[in-house]
Amino acid sequence: ARDRQSAAAQVEALGRALHLRRPPRTIECVDVSHWGGEAGTSVAAIAAMLDGRLDQSRYRRFRLRGDHRGDDYAAMREVLLRRFERARSGDHRWAAPDLLVVDGGRGQLAVAQAVLADLGLPDINLAAIAKPHDAKDDRPAPPRTSDPAAIPAPEAAATLDSVYLAGRKNPLRLRPGSPALRLLARLRDETHRLAVSFQGITRRRHRLTDRLAGIPGIGPVTRRRLLRAFGSVARLARASADEIAAVEGVTAAQASAVARELARGLPEDEPPS
Repeated sequence: ARDRQSAAAQVEALGRALHLRRPPRTIECVDVSHWGGEAGTSVAAIAAMLDGRLDQSRYRRFRLRGDHRGDDYAAMREVLLRRFERARSGDHRWAAPDLLVVDGGRGQLAVAQAVLADLGLPDINLAAIAKPHDAKDDRPAPPRTSDPAAIPAPEAAATLDSVYLAGRKNPLRLRPGSPALRLLARLRDETHRLAVSFQGITRRRHRLTDRLAGIPGIGPVTRRRLLRAFGSVARLARASADEIAAVEGVTAAQASAVARELARGLPEDEPPS
């Protein structure tokens, strides 16, 4: 009961801080994740809250169809169009939230405004939350030091987040550790976790698919047979040579080549953005 009261208080505080007509019961946050210049691995994720508590039933993950390659604005536009076209269609599973939050600064917020206006949904409340490298404002970065006493505590670090509203040039200056800022930062961090996790899954699948296409003697017809039989390259990679050879039209030699190639570990890379 105390947790529900605390969550409700944070939602009330957020409504006041953002000057909303009523507290936002449903909130969604959108984030995109890229992997350098690698095509086919850009994704997006939406995390959601209901009455100040994370609501996993409204989480959404998107494999981006466009070749955005690090273009946050184009990626944000695609995911918002796909998400809110479904809301506009009347599908109750995709009902619009009381508040939409984008992970980023003024640029991402402007993209969200344009998408909602294009779809005839201009009345959805909008906000953006940006870390200092996104906000590009005048505030100093925390000192680079090994002295623990000089490193900001987590709540003090929250002052480095900037919150932007549609129609307002300068960011809101929310009090460090305030309930409104804690709520937004928690949702933003959960959305980022969801996007990065899905990005890793997508990248591994993408590379496995590329690896399958590069195996000598495995042409497009055999690839289609294998993917139809196992459902995905990831499942195929876990299959034995005997299980692969059991697929109609696949020879023992082909099965051994596929099992041997896909059993090799994938290289480690730097973390995604």
